[in-house]
Amino acid sequence: MKRDCPKWKKESDDKHDASSKTVNMVQNENSDCSDGDMLYISTTQFTDAWILGSGCSYHITPNRKWFSTYMSVNFGSVYLGGDRCCNIVGIGEVGINMYDGTVITLCDVRHILDLKKNLISLGTLHKNGLIPKADEGKETIRIVKGALNVMKGKITAGNIYKLLGSTIVGGAHSAESYDDNTKLSHMHLGHLSERGMVELHKRNLVHGFISCKLDFCEFCVLGKQTKVSFTTGKHKTKGILDYVYSDV
Repeated sequence: MKRDCPKWKKESDDKHDASSKTVNMVQNENSDCSDGDMLYISTTQFTDAWILGSGCSYHITPNRKWFSTYMSVNFGSVYLGGDRCCNIVGIGEVGINMYDGTVITLCDVRHILDLKKNLISLGTLHKNGLIPKADEGKETIRIVKGALNVMKGKITAGNIYKLLGSTIVGGAHSAESYDDNTKLSHMHLGHLSERGMVELHKRNLVHGFISCKLDFCEFCVLGKQTKVSFTTGKHKTKGILDYVYSDV
């Protein structure tokens, strides 16, 4: 039979080897492209963005112009992954405009010239009472304090959480802000209910919504006005004329 022929076996083995080499070469080429793409993502997308991470001890940025308050210092240092020492040259506060229009201030941010990325320390946030929570089934992470969402980050192609927000520099935003204006419009409309916002969105009376889903609003809860209806009074008296009302 043909499969028992030594010549046919040799030709089949040669074809199999050639096919394996071709497959390996294609895989290597794809692997090189992926590494290049990842390097491109790492060097271009995070220049003006904030990265949420647990591998840093402090909030860190190399951008001096981002600080709203600043004090030059000559103490302390941090070590990078390759044990390279970087000196801390300043410390101060940085304002960030969040995805929902609220403004927060990062305190005790270290200014390090040798660093190329802007880092927010999850450990520092946790120490100050803010808890990181990953959303199940979603590619986001929330930084909460009680029931209040303080920050939100979204995972990128390199499995890094990027903050949804923009740095405030002299009243301007240096990074691209999140384009969902749901919470901002909710506040502009006098803290309108979620049902009311859905109705306005259906009638095309408001724009800029990705979804009409509202997160917890502290102002709505603390400033909520309720009307308690009158209930039937309960009395312990059983006999006639136990209660006597008179107009004196």
